[in-house]
Amino acid sequence: MAIDEKEKNSLFDDSKPNILTEKIRRIEGVKNIVAENTNLTIDCYKDVTSEIAKTIVNSGFGLSSLSKREYGLDDIYYRYFEGGNNYETTM
Repeated sequence: MAIDEKEKNSLFDDSKPNILTEKIRRIEGVKNIVAENTNLTIDCYKDVTSEIAKTIVNSGFGLSSLSKREYGLDDIYYRYFEGGNNYETTM
């Protein structure tokens, strides 16, 4: 998911607590959040796409894109039994 460039400074300012990521982290089903440049990577236990989008927009940030990555049985099998974490880096 990408945040509009004009929102970058307020979203990724290390000198103050990040209010947006804390709001997203409180959504039931969110497991982890990683902020890099103007992107947030959010790992979830279930599909909470609409709740995340609503939280971002209602917090006054612009949302320029949102994409989901779902894992199939082949992905899961390969990751846990054959490739470990190396599988994700090749995709």
